[in-house]
Amino acid sequence: MTYAARSDYTARFGSQESARLDPMPPGDGRIDAAIAAASAVMDSALARAFTLPTAGTFPLLKEIALDLARERLFDTKPPEAVKAQADAARTLLDELVGGARRLVDANGVEIPYSAGAAIVAPPQEIRPNVGGMAGLTIGR
Repeated sequence: MTYAARSDYTARFGSQESARLDPMPPGDGRIDAAIAAASAVMDSALARAFTLPTAGTFPLLKEIALDLARERLFDTKPPEAVKAQADAARTLLDELVGGARRLVDANGVEIPYSAGAAIVAPPQEIRPNVGGMAGLTIGR
């Protein structure tokens, strides 16, 4: 699920920054790729706490995606302010997943926290294969 669009990036950070970081008209897709990457990271965290995809628009998730994407767009070390915003976004994401904050859509409707579905596999033991073949067998 993608939480923001290039137009959101430009609205938040300005057309000059957008053009500087993605200069080829209409851009070579660097901003879109950074937003998609940030959204994928967010989904991997959010899936521990919420059923995805969720319906609706989430202003907080859009802001988190934009801050994470912005940090990715700097080829070298991002400016300290950009890094600080991305760090704050990661903290917000952790708080959402951990239950310290609630996920609310643009209409003020809270998305239920599902406490994450954990898949637990039984412990595995690695032991030598004694059936005549060299190597290891994984089993109980």
